[in-house]
Amino acid sequence: MRKLWIVYDNKSAAAVPSVKEALNTVFGMETDEVPQLDAAVVKGAFNLKRRQCDASKLLNYLIKSTSKSRSNEDSVSLWILR
Repeated sequence: MRKLWIVYDNKSAAAVPSVKEALNTVFGMETDEVPQLDAAVVKGAFNLKRRQCDASKLLNYLIKSTSKSRSNEDSVSLWILR
């Protein structure tokens, strides 16, 4: 069974429990959380002029930082960033 990894930042942390509960209740999905993401520590991830994150840089960071612990799992990720 696929696991859904939830990636979130500190501004979105309050929404995570209700999202996890809804996904489990409605879809029966097993979820887990990636340690809280701080886009500010990922070099070049936040574009101040556009006031948004660069998804490719965040995804690259996520893959590098979590690939060892998830290398044998079939999973997808849900991003919750504000």
